[in-house]
Amino acid sequence: MTNSTRRSRTPHQLWKQSIDWITESGWPTRERDDEIARNVYGEWINATHKEWIATGYRDHEVLADALENAFGPIHDERAADSLIIIFLLLLEVRGRRDGTLQQHRNH
Repeated sequence: MTNSTRRSRTPHQLWKQSIDWITESGWPTRERDDEIARNVYGEWINATHKEWIATGYRDHEVLADALENAFGPIHDERAADSLIIIFLLLLEVRGRRDGTLQQHRNH
């Protein structure tokens, strides 16, 4: 799914599609996909470190594109789209928990 197609769907529709895919497929590639997503996330954290230090911001569109580039070539379109949505959510939660997506400022 292209970014413009993804943007034309509501977050609820995207999430439902992802959950439906997990339910139907049983997510047989979960361990491999999780490892891929962890690697993409680590590369994104490193690539956006200077921006984050300076501004407290990391470009999430870059993460979405990196996930698309990682999953698109190895999964069919529906699976890749679902994985992108699932991992964007999971990695957001991880980043908030780990403190890599939030800076606590005193001003």
